[in-house]
Amino acid sequence: MDVTDSAGRAAYISFIVSLCYCTDYELGYDPTVVWNADKKYWVIKCPDSTAAKDGKVRVVEYYARKLIIEAERIFGRHTRGFAASLNQNMVDEPDTFIKDAWPYESSDSQHTSQNELDILKYIEKKLGGKSVDRLGIVRAKNSGIVRFREAGNLVNDDTSAMLGSVFADFKVALSQTPTVPTTNNRAITEDNPAKSILLRVHQRMVLQPLGRPLHTLKSPYELIIVLADAMAAHSVILKTCGYLHRDISPNNIMVVDDGER
Repeated sequence: MDVTDSAGRAAYISFIVSLCYCTDYELGYDPTVVWNADKKYWVIKCPDSTAAKDGKVRVVEYYARKLIIEAERIFGRHTRGFAASLNQNMVDEPDTFIKDAWPYESSDSQHTSQNELDILKYIEKKLGGKSVDRLGIVRAKNSGIVRFREAGNLVNDDTSAMLGSVFADFKVALSQTPTVPTTNNRAITEDNPAKSILLRVHQRMVLQPLGRPLHTLKSPYELIIVLADAMAAHSVILKTCGYLHRDISPNNIMVVDDGER
């Protein structure tokens, strides 16, 4: 945009006018997470995946004061984690972990990953509830793509909706850029953030039990116990369910006190 000529100045004015008429969502606000200034907590609307599949939007509201995982990067999944409660009167004694993320969605069906909720449900069914609890594996209560109404229409919260008409132009421009080589020969990957930014879908999961981050551990002994338990759980899942977690990081392992150690 060159503001030294009339075309550039017209484009700049058009941009400013469009910015003034943007909706809150187009400006980056999430209408499904609202801060209650009076009671000082977030009201978080989570997809109700247990509801009837009739096309209607059903949500469950949770309440949270504490953000225990912050999104620190622009690119990637932009994962946040809230300590929440279904009961607003118990907001200071949360028992639920809400995982809010923008996972990568490939347009290539060969590389589209399974839904995380389906995987957790399968693990629970295969191992049984008692084994899941004993191994410290989380249970998924609700999950799904974050959806809301924009101008009377039901919208999936994804980068195509966020970018609007710019999405198509961006897609064409990026399709003409050279593909960055990757170790796994995938054309659009986490290693290629410029392209994968177009393929993000906003998902939210409700998980129990609520754990605490690894950095809250107070001794090497506690860390060894937690990592041993995590390895045992992953081993059972691999041998029994055939799933291997390939993205283990400090934020993927949470500490749950069982009252004995």
